[in-house]
Amino acid sequence: MEVEYGYARIILDERGRLEACDPYGCVSIRIPLGDEVYIEPVPAIARPQQLTGCLYVEFTEPIAFSGGKSSLWFLAPFELAITHKDRIITRVSPTKVKFTVVGDIVDGVVCRYYKSVAGFSRGDITDHVKPGLGFVKVDVEGEAATIPGIGFYVAGLPLYVDNEDFIYYPRVEAGVSEGVVQNKTTTDPPLRGLKVALKGRRYMLLLPSLTQPI
Repeated sequence: MEVEYGYARIILDERGRLEACDPYGCVSIRIPLGDEVYIEPVPAIARPQQLTGCLYVEFTEPIAFSGGKSSLWFLAPFELAITHKDRIITRVSPTKVKFTVVGDIVDGVVCRYYKSVAGFSRGDITDHVKPGLGFVKVDVEGEAATIPGIGFYVAGLPLYVDNEDFIYYPRVEAGVSEGVVQNKTTTDPPLRGLKVALKGRRYMLLLPSLTQPI
């Protein structure tokens, strides 16, 4: 078995030697002959090492939110988990990794960073999907503001998949007031008809909200 996906490469040979590589190195693991391994999408927090549980996506063009209620769509990276006997044995990143601080240096939060086009519908960004990127829907409510990006916690959350094999993060709720955006990740799929991409695991149901200045 050999799979190449974005910057990730996974090989399982006939002797049970599994090699998983990305821009940050390779891992070799021996698998008992005849055993099955699976490749599944998971939130992008572990490569090259787990420094954070959140993502921050900066928009290529800031969004002018007019107040009230609206929805935004953008793209965020995910990783590939290689599982054996319902256990993740290693992960690889199909995208190159950067980090940023959300907030100030003293009280800010370190998050995985990506820059993405944003729009007001899924169709606005579909042409920009690349290997290792999944859709994110944010329901925004509150005061008028210019939103440069969205940060949100993702550790332990399920990802979803549609019939075309597009990947989706759970829906995010954002509240805008007094110069900050407070973002809360739910476990709800952003669209009807999606299936959980990673089955048979427990997910964290209570995550902190991430407050970012704007």
